Amino acid sequence: MTTINVRGFARVEVEPDFAAIHCSANAEAASAVEAQNRAADTADAMRAAAAETVGVRSLRLSRVSVYERQQWNDKTQTQESAGWSATISGVCEADVAEAGAVTGMLVEAGATIGHLQWCLEEDNPAYREVRTRAVHDARRAADDFAAALSARVGELISLADPGLLTGGAPEGMPRAAMFDSVRATKAVPIDSVDIEVSATVEASYRLDVNN
Repeated sequence: MTTINVRGFARVEVEPDFAAIHCSANAEAASAVEAQNRAADTADAMRAAAAETVGVRSLRLSRVSVYERQQWNDKTQTQESAGWSATISGVCEADVAEAGAVTGMLVEAGATIGHLQWCLEEDNPAYREVRTRAVHDARRAADDFAAALSARVGELISLADPGLLTGGAPEGMPRAAMFDSVRATKAVPIDSVDIEVSATVEASYRLDVNN
C-alpha cells in the first residue's frame, strides 16, 4: 500500500471577546504587617470600584507576596533592611468596549497595571473554523501530490494535531494578543486588536497509483 503524508495549516484573525487586565495592589512600610494592611486597603478599594463600574466581568485578586527589601550599606559592607513590600495581584476581566475605562478605574483606586491582554472565549467559533480550514488545506496538499504523480487520493488513514501521530508536542495553539499598559487617572485610550488563531493538522491518505 502506498501512502501519502501531508500537513494542513490555516489561520484567521478575529476580534477579541474580552480584555484581561493584570493588576496589583502594592504597598511599602517599615513592617510586614503594615505593608500587608496597606496593600489590603488598596485591594478593597479596587474591589469596591469594580463593583460599581460598567463593563467589569470579574476581578480576582488571588496572589499575595510579602518580602523584606534589602539595601547595601557601604560603611558596614553588609545588607540592611530597607523595609517591607507587599503585593496583592490578580486579573480583572472587562468588556472590550470598556477596557480603557476599567483600566483607568483600577488606577484611580490605587492599582498598578502590569499589562492588558486581549482574549477569546473558549467556545469562540474561530477555533472550530480554523481547524476545519486546516483539514481542507491538508486534503488540497494531498490532491496536489497525487496529481503530480498521475494518481488519486484514496481513503483517509489518519488525521491528528501535529506531533500526536509521532509522539511530539502539538503545535499551532492560539495565542492571545498582549500589550503593556500605562498608569493613568482617566479612561485609558486603548484600541483593541484582532487575535490570530491558527491550527495545523497532519493527515495520511492511501495513494491509488494508476498502473
